[in-house]
Amino acid sequence: MHSVLIVEDSPVLKRLLEVTLRHPDLAIDSVVTANGCRTAMSRKHYDVVVLDVGLPDGSGMDVLAWIRSDAERDDTQIVMASGIADSNIVKQSLDGGAAAYLIKPYSPDDVRRVVWEMLQRPVPQSA
Repeated sequence: MHSVLIVEDSPVLKRLLEVTLRHPDLAIDSVVTANGCRTAMSRKHYDVVVLDVGLPDGSGMDVLAWIRSDAERDDTQIVMASGIADSNIVKQSLDGGAAAYLIKPYSPDDVRRVVWEMLQRPVPQSA
């Protein structure tokens, strides 16, 4: 079973991601802060992290750097998500070790496709 961590401070988007990614082959956890992400990742290995750029207690970019600074998390795939479509931020995210960058509002199909591609598995059909 694969594991996904959703880091999203918007309750609506967090729930949308949870529902979109729900699948018998995925264990999904979710948190709403940068500190929550650090705590969750200190306790468990995640295959994919969907990480909001703007969090109430810090920057998703700082969390990305923290994840990439630890060799034990080297195989964790990071999908950055933001309403910021600035090409410099997208480039900074990808250069910083994110595997993908989703611009809000994103479609459930796009999220599902990106996450399952990170897992190198066929994309399941929407429920």
